[in-house]
Amino acid sequence: MKKFRCRFSLMLCFILLVIFLGCNLPLGSTPYLLETVADHREFEVDKFEENITISPNGLQSIDFNLQEGEEFEIIFTLQVKETLPIDVWFVNEDHYLLLVNGAQFLFFIDGSEQEVTYTKKIVTLTEHDLYKLVMTNYYNNQTVEVNVIYEIRAYYAYSGETSYLYPLLFAIVILVVLVIVLFIKYRGLKQAEPKVSKKTSSKKGKTHKAKKAESKINEKALSKKAKTRKPKKEEPKAVEIAPSKEAVEPRVFEKTPSPRFCGHCGKPVDTPYCKHCGRKV
Repeated sequence: MKKFRCRFSLMLCFILLVIFLGCNLPLGSTPYLLETVADHREFEVDKFEENITISPNGLQSIDFNLQEGEEFEIIFTLQVKETLPIDVWFVNEDHYLLLVNGAQFLFFIDGSEQEVTYTKKIVTLTEHDLYKLVMTNYYNNQTVEVNVIYEIRAYYAYSGETSYLYPLLFAIVILVVLVIVLFIKYRGLKQAEPKVSKKTSSKKGKTHKAKKAESKINEKALSKKAKTRKPKKEEPKAVEIAPSKEAVEPRVFEKTPSPRFCGHCGKPVDTPYCKHCGRKV
């Protein structure tokens, strides 16, 4: 019965696993989960290209007003046509004011670089704010022209199509663990069965041998007793006779006085004094 239950549980878990995979995984989907998540993640892309002219000791900027979305990526490629070096700073609005006024400012390292003629950068942002890509021409005494190609990606929450992924993964993990546990138990039961059968067969053999020996001993003892026994003579049974009424009633016997003799002359006397010798008895 235990073996049947174990096999049934294994088959049920396998069927459930196949159903989960067949119903939830779309046809033609990539086998890598990370790629599946990335494909189903929603985002909007805006692409732009600009040619910006920067005068000597001057600067120019491109504004990125990021207000809608949960995460942003700014991907830009920058090339100076005259191959003259410029500085590139990616800052927010507050630090842009500090930069313009010649004060110390903070910038995003991923989107900033000094003395470049060509560069490609990717900046990841998570806060809604007004950001600026600033290009300064402080090294050259002539005007430079910069070609900028940039792309804005605004990411949003995952769509309902991908919401099943995490519950599905959790269910698959549970089913796989359950199948492994049941398989281990099934193997343990299979290995334990021959041992149990051997033990029971040895016990049966021992009990059968013991019963045979006991029967032989009993037969010998019975044969010896039969030889030593002698035929008993039948004794007459005593017949009980019912007592008669006369025998039941008690008889009363009268006591007769025993004769007295004289202690001196030995003759019988019936008085306190002997009639023959006159002495007191």
